[in-house]
Amino acid sequence: GGSGSSSPPVHSSGVANAGPSLSVEANEKHLLREALIKSRGNRTKAAKLMGGSRRTLHRKIAQWPELDVTDK
Repeated sequence: GGSGSSSPPVHSSGVANAGPSLSVEANEKHLLREALIKSRGNRTKAAKLMGGSRRTLHRKIAQWPELDVTDK
């Protein structure tokens, strides 16, 4: 018969992509989106919330346009 095991295989490869932790990029996107929402789309305020420069924020928004919360 077939084995209906529902538990995931247990092996340690040292790769960090499995589990609850987000990738650096995913975490950065989340923080950027939250800062833009809190600042109501004000990029200068969002940059200050993140502790970075407005130029860096613009670069990130250009890289990930789906995060921009301003009306287009």
